[in-house]
Amino acid sequence: MTTTRGGVFRTAWVCAALLSLGAFAQQGTPPAAPPDAPEAGPAAPTYVAPPPPPDVPEGTPPPPVREAPPSGQRSRLHTSSPPTPKPTSHRILSVRLSLLSGVPDVAGLSVALTALKPLELEAGVSTVILTFSTYVRGGVAFPLIDDREADGRGTTLFLPVLVGYRHLDGYALLSSGVSRYDGVNAVAGLEGTVWFAPHFGLELQLLLGGMYWIVGPTAGSGPLFPDVRLSIGLAF
Repeated sequence: MTTTRGGVFRTAWVCAALLSLGAFAQQGTPPAAPPDAPEAGPAAPTYVAPPPPPDVPEGTPPPPVREAPPSGQRSRLHTSSPPTPKPTSHRILSVRLSLLSGVPDVAGLSVALTALKPLELEAGVSTVILTFSTYVRGGVAFPLIDDREADGRGTTLFLPVLVGYRHLDGYALLSSGVSRYDGVNAVAGLEGTVWFAPHFGLELQLLLGGMYWIVGPTAGSGPLFPDVRLSIGLAF
């Protein structure tokens, strides 16, 4: 009986000792460290205030506000194709005819080379009563109006100033008998053309000028002889 009680006491003592050791162990264990905190990111940018505006005198109007065009107009501006240039060569050649529309000529035919703009070279033949005349002249054709479109249609107006040589054979107008006249011919006028294609148009020419005979019965002594002509023709 005594042995049994002694064993119980020893067992209880051992249990108490173990409990005391466990409590001491829990008190001496350091607390667990908290989880690592996330690293801090880059610093926020520092705000710098803009400099103050310059002093504006009183009474200065505000700058104009440019309004943006409507969206439809902007789209048309961005999608529109560039304009087509006008024809580079307006005229190349002109063929003209006059009939009962000139002095002294009764009828005449002329051909003018106009491709070397602004230069114009003209040669022609004409008839006067009982006479036959030829001439060549050249000069500058100054452009006044050019309303041609990209397809070549439209109107043009030039002011030609031409000087050249003229020969006349047959019955003399200033003296009796058959004579020959050679002289200087100078004219100026207007050349208007209505174009139906880049190189096809209807042309009307009016020239005013005169002739001074160098060779002939009245060479050097007579007045200037008039040279007036209204011609119609085709321009190419």
